[in-house]
Amino acid sequence: MESKIKVKPKKNHLGRNIARIRAFRGIKQATLAAELGWQQQQLSELEKQEDVPEEVLEQIADLLGVTVEIIKEFDERAVIYNINHYNDIHDNTYQAGSSTITYSEPNEKIVELYDRLLNFLEQEKARIK
Repeated sequence: MESKIKVKPKKNHLGRNIARIRAFRGIKQATLAAELGWQQQQLSELEKQEDVPEEVLEQIADLLGVTVEIIKEFDERAVIYNINHYNDIHDNTYQAGSSTITYSEPNEKIVELYDRLLNFLEQEKARIK
């Protein structure tokens, strides 16, 4: 006999999603609250709520520079996964002006910049003498 288990889709905690997106964007709670014309405590309480009114969600999304859908569907695990695996899929190509530089290792760029700095300092030292 086959039994089926019904899995209830997990509902996103909108207040928590707002708090996390705000933090990822580097926006302080007091700053976002002021932009909304609220006290910081009001925003703090909103970030504890699972549901957020649609009109408030639209205002906050606009201020955070994201869509309402991003807030509703935000998945921190997916963000962390993408950050951790960015170098696995990114081609490490930097394009400046008409030239393109490809780094097989991210540390190559640091080494190159350090070498350029040393060369510059040596030239300045020679110029001063």
